[in-house]
Amino acid sequence: MPMVYPPGIDPNLRFEGDIERIKPQGRLSMFAIVRLVAKHYGLTSEAIIGRSRKRAVTKPRALVVAVANHWGYSYPEIAMHFGRLGHSTFTGAAHRAQTWPDELDAMMRLTTPPPVVPQSAYEMRGRQAIEFYTRRLEAPA
Repeated sequence: MPMVYPPGIDPNLRFEGDIERIKPQGRLSMFAIVRLVAKHYGLTSEAIIGRSRKRAVTKPRALVVAVANHWGYSYPEIAMHFGRLGHSTFTGAAHRAQTWPDELDAMMRLTTPPPVVPQSAYEMRGRQAIEFYTRRLEAPA
């Protein structure tokens, strides 16, 4: 079953830019989470969304569920994204992912944007002063 993208979503987006595509609700899109984990494990998004029961696919799928739940998605929302009716399988997958703390921590770091470092007031004033005097020097006399 091929993965169907909603209108306006380009399936060939660059992975580095997915982190910046945070939804207005303040959470990363499910498509971005699936694609980032799939890229990390060398799989396709279709493999993770699919119904395969191979260990090479089920482990990344469980990590996707745990990360999505961490980002605020409910288990029924996650099940809908995967095209399933029930969500009990996904609660089990999230609990199973908790038994792999190293991999889960790596996926959390992979899907978390880098922190924004605020500039100090001193740096801001220095920049404003430089811009002010530069404009004054460039202004015609």
